[in-house]
Amino acid sequence: MRIAFASEEDNGLDSIVSRKFGRATYFIMVDVEGGNVKSVRTIKNPGAYASGGAAIRAVQELINNNVDVVVAGGFGPNA
Repeated sequence: MRIAFASEEDNGLDSIVSRKFGRATYFIMVDVEGGNVKSVRTIKNPGAYASGGAAIRAVQELINNNVDVVVAGGFGPNA
């Protein structure tokens, strides 16, 4: 299972979850198998500084990275 955590920082598992989904600067991607963390990597959110459609760009990036679950402090009405 691949879990993406929205974050404002690139500190791997020590990153704090962002309160915003579409405008989060990074996504911390965590691959979990059998209850164990197998890998952790960070990707930039292409929607972070978009003039519009931030959530759509973020969602597309997560789809492209085969994400199963997304964690963020909040999701706006267009997410």
